[in-house]
Amino acid sequence: MVVEYYESMGFRCEACNLKSGSFRYKCSPTGHLGNFSYFAIRSGDEEDETLFYIFHNATVQSKHNVHVFTTPDIVISKTKDAAATTDYYETRKKLTYIPNDQLISFCEAKHLKPFPELMIGFVGTVNELLPQCLAEIPDYSMNAHLAPSLLMSGCFNKSTGRIRVSLEERYNLNMFDNAIDPIFSIRYRELRGEEPVKRL
Repeated sequence: MVVEYYESMGFRCEACNLKSGSFRYKCSPTGHLGNFSYFAIRSGDEEDETLFYIFHNATVQSKHNVHVFTTPDIVISKTKDAAATTDYYETRKKLTYIPNDQLISFCEAKHLKPFPELMIGFVGTVNELLPQCLAEIPDYSMNAHLAPSLLMSGCFNKSTGRIRVSLEERYNLNMFDNAIDPIFSIRYRELRGEEPVKRL
C-alpha cells in the first residue's frame, strides 16, 4: 500500500535485491538488512537517480539515544546502506539498522481492530523516532512523504474514531482503518473527499 501511494504521487518504484526473481520479505526484527529485498523510489524520469528507499521490518535508531532501537513495519529511508553494531545483543551478533538521521518516515501495520492503547501507544513510537512530528504544527503540505502512519485492518468505532481525530488534530501523523480491504489505499480519505492525508 505504501508503494502504491508513492506510485500514485508520480514516483517510479523498483523492487531491488530480489532472490531468485522473488521479493524476499524481512518478517522479523532480526536478520541483516542487506539479505532482503526493498524498493528504490525514483522520479518518473528513467534517467533520474534514486530518491529514497522503502524497507520492510528495518530496525531504526532512536532520535534520543544512539543505543535504543525499534523496528517499524515499513521504513522510508534516505539510504539503502544499513549501519551495524555488535553492542545490541548479549552476544557479539551484529544488528543492522537505519541511522536516525537517514529516516524519512515510517508506518506500523497491525492486523487488529483499532483500540485506544494501540493508537495512543503509536504516538510513543513517533516520539522515539520522529519527535518533530509531535512538536510542529500539523500541516497538509504537498511534500510527497507520508507523515508517520498507523494502518489497522479493523474499523474505527465511535470511541476510536474520536481518538483518531484528536491525535491527528494535535500531531503530524495518520491513522488509517480498514487497511485489509482490497480497495483500500493510503489516499483513502482524500479519495472519499474526507481529510487530506498528512505529509511531512
